[in-house]
Amino acid sequence: MAGQADTLSKSLRVLLCDDMHQVRLLLRTEMTLESDLEVVGEATNGAEAIELARESQPDVVILDLTMPVMDGLEALPRIREAAPAARVIMLSAHGASEMEARAVAAGASLYIEKTATIREIVQAVRAPR
Repeated sequence: MAGQADTLSKSLRVLLCDDMHQVRLLLRTEMTLESDLEVVGEATNGAEAIELARESQPDVVILDLTMPVMDGLEALPRIREAAPAARVIMLSAHGASEMEARAVAAGASLYIEKTATIREIVQAVRAPR
């Protein structure tokens, strides 16, 4: 049992925030297969992302740039306030030029295009600050 508790304590808690069900499903499915990752919530818009970040205090937030109600750039500083220890990875279908600079300036740890492979996204979740 002690080994099991050690494994659980080392899990990275991940919050998935994307308005597309298919993207969340793919990420959740892949992360469920990883023993060191735990999905602690899923949000479909920026406002939900802020609330779930506050409630779950994740280690990592995967945040879509383009979402309804409140987009990722608008939600990002509020998520940083709600869960200050969390690393935020901005995930976007937009190219990494100006948007990447804006996301990092707003507090994102990393900007990943949705053309990245699922393995690249999982590696980004595990990457140190």
